[in-house]
Formats: sequence, C-alpha cells, structure tokens
Amino acid sequence: MGVTIQFESHRNELARIYELEHDPEVLEYYDQPPPIELVYLAKSGRRNRHRYTPDFFVIRTHSAGWEECKVEPDLVKLARESPNRYQKGVDSKWHCPPGESYAAPFGFYFCICSDADINWIFQQNVIWLEDYFCSTCGLPDSLITQTLVTTVKKQAGITLAELLQQVEDASRDDIYTLIATGQVYVNLNATKLAEPEQVKVFLNREIACVYEQFLSVAPYPVTDEIPTFRVTVGTSLLWDGQCWKVVNTGMTSTGLLHTNGRFIELPNAALEALIKESKITQVNRRESPNLHPIIQEVLEQARLEDIAEAKRRYDILLPYLSGCSPAPSSSTVRRWHHQYRSAEALYGSGYIGVRSAKLTFTATQRLETLLCGSLANKNAVPHQKFVCSTLLLCQLTFKLFGTEFGNVAIRVSGYRNQPGSNGTGEDSVSSLPDHHF
Repeated sequence: MGVTIQFESHRNELARIYELEHDPEVLEYYDQPPPIELVYLAKSGRRNRHRYTPDFFVIRTHSAGWEECKVEPDLVKLARESPNRYQKGVDSKWHCPPGESYAAPFGFYFCICSDADINWIFQQNVIWLEDYFCSTCGLPDSLITQTLVTTVKKQAGITLAELLQQVEDASRDDIYTLIATGQVYVNLNATKLAEPEQVKVFLNREIACVYEQFLSVAPYPVTDEIPTFRVTVGTSLLWDGQCWKVVNTGMTSTGLLHTNGRFIELPNAALEALIKESKITQVNRRESPNLHPIIQEVLEQARLEDIAEAKRRYDILLPYLSGCSPAPSSSTVRRWHHQYRSAEALYGSGYIGVRSAKLTFTATQRLETLLCGSLANKNAVPHQKFVCSTLLLCQLTFKLFGTEFGNVAIRVSGYRNQPGSNGTGEDSVSSLPDHHF
C-alpha cells in the first residue's frame, strides 16, 4: 500500500503480509488496529471480558474484518487452555467465537490465520521476485517486451523455459520484470519460478483461468508411451531440475554444457537409458495437452468481458452438467446447455460453447481463403467432398458462435459456381494463397 507495515513473526505474520499485499481482492489493510472487546467463558466457567488487539484489519472488495495470525502448535495449546475462545470447526479451520460475535453486528468478519494454511510456494515466488517489484527496477527494452507479450498471447500456457528459448534476446530478468509489473501473468501459487519448465505463462489472470477451465472440462488421456526425441547439437535438456545444452554428439558419448558453464560427457548408452526413464527430458517438449486450434484462437483473441460472461454462464450451467438438477426450464439456459454439449463433441471442450463473442475475422478469412484456394486449383482433383464437409462444419459452428462462419458458407458456395472454379467452371484463375489455421 506504500506504507510501512509492522510484524512480529517472519514465519507467520510476514507471510500473511505477502498474501495480503498481492491479493487482488484486498483494497487496504492495517496492522495493529484499535483493540476490540472479547467476552467469553473461561475453562473454569468464569466470565472473561477484556480488550484485545488483532494483528490486522483488512478491507476487501466485498468484505472487511479482523485477522489474527497464529502458528498451529500455539493454536492447539490455546484451544486446550481456553476452548471457548479458540476452536477448530467442522470446516477444519480455526475460529474465535468471541471475536466473531464482536464483528457480526458491524457486518465484519473475524478469522484466525494458521501457518498451516500458508502456501509456501507462493512465499518462495514472492521472495524470488522481491527485487523486481521495486519501482526503481528498469523495464526491459520495448521491442523485447513487445516480442515477449506477443509470444505469450499467441501461445497461452507456454512454459517459462519455452519462452526463454523462443525469445533468445530476452533474459530471465526481462521476464521476471514483466511478471512483477503485471504485463504477463504467472500463477505464483501453483509452481516455483525456480522450475521454469513447469511454470505456465499467460497474458493475464483471466486467460489463465479460462485455460485451466478448458483443461478441467476436457481431460486428456494418459498414455504409456515412452518419451523419445532426437538429440542434436543445440537441443536443450532438463536433468534433475537443471538445464543442459547438447554441444557435441559423438559416436560413443554426448557433450552437455550447463547454464553455469560446466561441461560433462555422458556415454550414449547412459544418456539413452536416462531418456527412457524420463529422468532427462527435452525442455521445449510440452507435457500439457495441445488444445484445439479453435480454442487457441479464442484464447488469443478473448476479451475480458467475454471471459467474464462465459464464466457466468458456465456457473449457471454447472448444476445441470453435473446432474444435480433437472433439465433447465429457461429457454436461454437450454440454449447454453445445447451449445455446451455441441462444442464438447466438436472441440473436446464444452466451455468454448458458452462464450458470447464471435470468432475473429482472421479465423474466418483463413477458412474462406483455404476453401476458395482449393476450388481455384484447376489441376487438382475436385475437392467437393472436402468443401461440402467443411461447409457443414461452418453451419454447425454458426449455430454455436454467430454469423461469421455462416457468411463463409454463403460466400464459398457462391464462389464454387463462378467461372474458373474447380467446382463447376471452365476458366482458370490464379490459385489463392494457401493458409493453414
């Protein structure tokens, strides 16, 4: 908040400060707020009334209240000594009934924050980025920033290791600065930044949530295939959390260079065995499933308002999808339900079917160019089956997403009847550029 915050414990209160400081729901928080009055029965049955100062008072977007930080062993001891003041509820969380009673008339909350609930991955990542949060840190070159942001936008969920490999002019400092300043997004709660091959990078938090939603509603099968890849000079390998680059491939051994400059040689038989056991993997090898190209297009072009609307619709549909509720009565919800199931069958993810935005002009233009290019090629075998099946796909997608693909079907059908097309005409025309989407 731009002010000094006091704390007593590095393992508890400081960790809570880091969480509050980086929680988007937190507007303001204050340490050592004015004392409040607690009234409760002691273990002996005597009525206790005294003033108490919690650690923080927190103002959030939809709530406000007092928070007290305690370590788990102390809470267990306090619950034995004063069971009416400290209790562990059925929700497995610690409660302070007299504090909650004091807060309730004001519409506030009172909560106990145990160190057992602290996400230490997040704590390590925040400390890792500590220098980059400083406003005096220099920003990356504008061209490098633009390249990094564009790469992340086009490849939602690209790993940090892949990003470093694809944008060779960018340094780790450049990417960490973009993460700290919010120009790209990484879920700091999920994976350690010290493991770049596991860290997924997104344009913003909303895109990351949609990406995870796509994966959660479209689970991919796990195969027993042994991971193999071609080891050549320049290949980046990951071995026991360390990055190595292949600098020499010989008849009997392979030379590896560590990022710190250390050089080793591995016998080819040993290297092959480590690869088969998955102890050595290729850095740029994606472990996550590839999303359908249409879904990638959606993630690349998604607007925040479209994401919010899709999330709202999905939350409404969830009881019907899980079978907890009967068939929806509203015609709008029935239409969303139909769109969800249709997209699920077509793309492997129903979530894309409930979004409100239409697919971009770029995608439809590529589709139209591809179809018309096939029709314009006079020397090729007529692609009528291909075109007809694709037009049916256009019509189905039109029902899901809007008018653009329906317009493609109309325009391509008209082009097929023009002179020179490979569908019915006789005059030759220049083949349009062959685009792939």
